[in-house]
Amino acid sequence: MRMTFLSARRYALVATAVAVLAACASRQDLREGSGRMGGFTDELIQPGLYAIRAVGNLPFISAHTTWERRANQLCGKGQHVPIELGGRRQANAPFVAYVQRGTVLSLPTATEYVEGYVLCKASPLQPAEAVRYVEALPALRQQQLTARLESDLEALGGGDCDTPPARDAAETFYRRGKVLLALARYGQAHGCLMKSVATGPSAATYVDACAALGEMHERGWGVPADREAARQWFVRAGLL
Repeated sequence: MRMTFLSARRYALVATAVAVLAACASRQDLREGSGRMGGFTDELIQPGLYAIRAVGNLPFISAHTTWERRANQLCGKGQHVPIELGGRRQANAPFVAYVQRGTVLSLPTATEYVEGYVLCKASPLQPAEAVRYVEALPALRQQQLTARLESDLEALGGGDCDTPPARDAAETFYRRGKVLLALARYGQAHGCLMKSVATGPSAATYVDACAALGEMHERGWGVPADREAARQWFVRAGLL
């Protein structure tokens, strides 16, 4: 009878600890630090329209539970409409809890992710408008990214690397090359990176420029795909 009581007490302690961890995880803003048991991030993208990403660590807390709780915090309990929810799960190593000396509890765990959008009922947007905005969001964000990259490139002196910059040539050529890569302007990116490498291995950006050139040859970006050429650039970068 005494063993039964102790066993029940130990498992009650475990259940209490799990409940506390789960409650904390469901309220952990991941922008403020990594939550081992899970948490959330959110972004206001239109008045009353939020993007939410929730992470859960099963069996302690479900990402769906965290997602729902955060939606209730943002909009009020039950005052939201979910839009385009999606998720995935990946297996983790077993979680081992040391409850008391000589008592170990091992539980299999899995990390669960749920991503989606929530429209607060108080939003001036109608659900159909929110859906259209969400559907157009990837293209809009790509346009914004392209505009920001073009602005960065202009500040660096543009994509023409035939004329050397007034100072810090290796770094400027490298930074131009990386921006051009992000813009998928591979021919110009290759020219700028080659100019950066040509300044010599003493340059601070030499290794990174060699690595970028290796990736371009490996993937066939702006140059014929050539695994041997890629290998040589990776060797120069010290990666092989």
